[in-house]
Parts: sequence; structure tokens; C-alpha cells
Amino acid sequence: MRERLHIVFLIGILFLALFFRVWRLAPTTTSNLTVPPGLFSDEAMNGSNALEALETGKFKVFYRENNGREGLFINLQALSIRILGNTAFALRIVSALFGTATVLAVYLFTKEYLRDNHIALLASFLLSVSFWHIMFSRIGFRAIMAPFFLTTGLWLLYAVWDRRNDLHHARVLLGSALGGIFFGLGFYSYIAYRAAPLLLLPALALFVQSARKEKNNCIICIPALFVFFAFVVTIPLTLYFLDNPGDFLGRTGQISIFQSEYPFFAFLKNAGITFQMFYFLGDFNARHNIPGNPLLWWPIAVFFTIGLVLAFRKRYWLLISWLIVMMLPVAVSNEGIPHALRSIIMIPPVFIIAAIGFASALVTLYHFTHSRFVQTIVTALAVIIVVAHVIHTYNTYFIEWGESALTKESFGGNLYNIGLFLNNMPEDTLKYVVTDETETIDRTGRPMSLEPILFATDTYLPHPEGYKNIYYKTTAQLDSLNCQTDCMIIPIRNSYAIFALARKKYPNLQFDRSIEQKYQLLVARPK
Repeated sequence: MRERLHIVFLIGILFLALFFRVWRLAPTTTSNLTVPPGLFSDEAMNGSNALEALETGKFKVFYRENNGREGLFINLQALSIRILGNTAFALRIVSALFGTATVLAVYLFTKEYLRDNHIALLASFLLSVSFWHIMFSRIGFRAIMAPFFLTTGLWLLYAVWDRRNDLHHARVLLGSALGGIFFGLGFYSYIAYRAAPLLLLPALALFVQSARKEKNNCIICIPALFVFFAFVVTIPLTLYFLDNPGDFLGRTGQISIFQSEYPFFAFLKNAGITFQMFYFLGDFNARHNIPGNPLLWWPIAVFFTIGLVLAFRKRYWLLISWLIVMMLPVAVSNEGIPHALRSIIMIPPVFIIAAIGFASALVTLYHFTHSRFVQTIVTALAVIIVVAHVIHTYNTYFIEWGESALTKESFGGNLYNIGLFLNNMPEDTLKYVVTDETETIDRTGRPMSLEPILFATDTYLPHPEGYKNIYYKTTAQLDSLNCQTDCMIIPIRNSYAIFALARKKYPNLQFDRSIEQKYQLLVARPK
């Protein structure tokens, strides 16, 4: 009965995790409002690359645009686009599925590593309603894969190791190989994952020690197979970097602490700022957080503190190492500290440790008294915290953050909607998208800010300029417009300033107020 109830709780947690990751992710028949709103240019660049891969048949191991990105996530997004079309939802549902799968992976790993079903349930619950993790489970960034692959790889490694004497030899080999494959796939997720091999050192030391005690040298085959298959999986990416060494670091060298005068002190400062983000001041980027909010709700921060003390006391070295090692990529950078996205691989150990603290606090209060009345109060308090956490996260994410004007602006404002609008316009109408931005150009020579429009209209490569009768112009190219008869000019960002410049060239231009009322867009057309 208890085992069935345990499974029911786990299924409930997974459904809760899925709800928080897909609710309002796509527009509905009654509302076009989504959370996050619009589409950020980095997400759209992924989408444009995915569309290009679908149309050319060239799925890459690494995409060089936008400072370079490993290709696995973009290729998975291409599959999603093939099924769902080139929409923001198609890009983001991939993240939502990885985010939900990570909740299950954390449960499995925690149950295996700590051998405690209750803490495993608590850890998966805390992760399922974590604002921090929900945030990146709903944005089309490749980094969301990193916690999943690392957690799954480590779970399989420990699961096989703990059952080495009970499983058939072939199953041990298969489990080791699968663990290595998942671990190796993590290198295709996010640049911060490259610190992950350091996490294997405590595990490998434990395995070597156990092999000596059991006097069975074949036991070392388990970690050896794990490492071998992890290496095999990374061969395509390794070969790419050997041919293109400049892409290995990307923009990491530009934001490194080693560019500063005192790197060691910069590292200590960044590490301190990163650690305090759990309690005091979190990421100030509105795409990653409610600017400045701590990344942990205060009761969870308290449990995390208790759990951290217990983790040291009980020598949970893997969890402690996980926190420290995955803080390194954040601390060695000098941009946007504290940085919630760059810290994403710290998420699993943070919530496992918080679950340890939560469970310990409950057990301590239970054993403090034998009074059933007091124990009932403790149980009620635990239920209140759980329910309050769900309500708090919903309100914080979907209302306070999701409906903020700053959030909409941070995701590109109305740019994605402009792309959707252009899709609905007749193809034989000349359509000019005009911007005064010239910095940060993509491979086509266009500003990155246009990517949401390029993706929504599928007018990125390999399509030529003028595909679908859509032309992208800068204010310096206004003379090349053909607006003597009918055309549409859609000014980007500095709409009125661009309109004033265009009207000097074409005095008969005026804003189409019917389009403005229907689509909330400024569109200029000849009278």
C-alpha cells in the first residue's frame, strides 16, 4: 500500500511539473497571451537555424551564429518545428519536456544516491515548483538539457554500481554504457557542462577503493565503460572543435575574469555573489528572474541551509562537489553576476540538499515530542508549506513576472507578433521591415533584433532577399523602397523616428490605423 501511495505521489509531482512547464506556453482560441510573451532573439536564432536545417537537410553538430551553440538542442527543435510549425511554442515545448524529465531524473538519482524514497519525493517536488527551473523550462535555450543529462548519467552510474553483484553481466555493461551516453550528451548542451568531468573524480575514487576491497579488478569495468561511452558520444563535437578551435571558447574569453587585473580576487567575489543569490539578491536580468529576487523562496532557503550543514556532516561529497564544480563556470565569468542561466547545472543539488533539510526538520520536530497533537501540527505545517509553495510559485511566475511590461520588453516586445502579422498579409503586397539598428548582425547581415520576425516568417537562409515579398532595410536604405503604389512599411523600435525619415522620401505615407487597432502595430502605407 505504501509503495502504491509513493508511486501516486510521484505521478502527481510529474503532472505538477508538466503543468508548470506547459500552462500558457501556447496561445489558445480565447487568448493570444503566452508566458513568456513574444520570442527573444536568441530563441528565434535557434529557430531560424532549425528551419535552415530542415530546408537544406544539413543538421550541424555546432551552429556558429550568435557566438556559437552546440547543435543537439537546435536539431531537436527542428523536429518539433516539423511537427508543430515554426512557432514559439514549437521551440519552447522542447525545453518544457526536458524540464519535466529532469524532475524525474532528480527523483531517481536522489533515491539511488541517498537511498531514501521520502527525500527523493521531496527533492522532485521542490524542483517541480522551482521558479528558477520553471523559468528555463519555458524558454528555448539549450542550457535546460544540461541538468537532465548530468543527473541521468550519474543516476545510471550509481544504479549499476550498487547492483553490480545482483545484475546479469550484460545488464551491468548496458547500464554503464547508457550512463556514459547520457553523460556524454551533456557536452552538447551548454558550455558550462565542460566542468562536469570533475564530478566523476569522487565517484571514480570510491569505485577504485571498492574494487580493491572486493579484490575484483573487473569491477573497475563499470566506470571504465561509462567514461569510454561518454568519450565516444563526444567525438563528433571534439572533431569539430579540432577543425574550428576558435569556436571552442566562443565569447567565454571576452567575459572571463582573466581579463581583469586581479583574477583570483575577482573569482572569490563572483563566487560569493553567486552563493548569496539563493538568499538575498538574484539575477537582475528580467529574462531570467524577477530582477533582484533571490532564487529560492525563503522557507526553501532555510531548508537548503539546514541541508547543506547535514550534507557536510554526512559526507555527501558528490552533492557538495556538484555545487562547487558547477559554480566554477559562473565565478570565472565577469558578466551579469549573479547569473541564473549560467548557474543552471547547480539546480539539482540545490533542491536535493533543500529536501534533505526539509526532511530533517520534519523528523526532528516529530521526535522532539511524543504528543500526537504536536505531531499533527507538524504534519499540517508541512502540508501548508507545500501548498503555499505551489501557490507562491504560480503567482510569482505567471502573474508577477509573466504579466510584467518589463518581461514583455525583455523578450523583444512586439517583434514576434510582427512576424505573425506579416504571415497573414497577402504575399503580393510589398512589405518593408525597417530598423535603425546596425550592431550585432547575423550571417545575413541583419541585426539580431530581427530574428523573431525572420523565424516567424521563415525568411532566414536559405531564402533570398525578398522571399514572400518581405524586405529588411535599414534607415540608410530607405531610398531603395518602392512605395509609389501600394506597400507596407513596418518600423522597428523607434517607430515614429523611422516614419519621419520615410515620409521625407515618400510624403504620401500615413499610419494605417485599422492595422494599429487590430494588431497593436504601427504600419505605414501610401494614402
